[in-house]
Amino acid sequence: MRLLFNRANPQHLTKELEAVQDVMSSKLFVLLDILVISLLLTILLLPMLKTIGFSILFFIASYIFHVGLFFLIGCVKRDC
Repeated sequence: MRLLFNRANPQHLTKELEAVQDVMSSKLFVLLDILVISLLLTILLLPMLKTIGFSILFFIASYIFHVGLFFLIGCVKRDC
């Protein structure tokens, strides 16, 4: 069975891997990921948060904190 399977060209695999890495490291993808993580964190902490207003405030604060941390790490990494 193994003999029937044609292996892909290494250059083709490299191009596909580079495309995936470009998408995964794009700023838009990271910001959307932070949005989803902040929303998930807020939903999981909803029983601990007393009101809807405080939950919305927590979500906004969490998102701003993580975006700031992302840009701070990016700035330090690039040596701004």
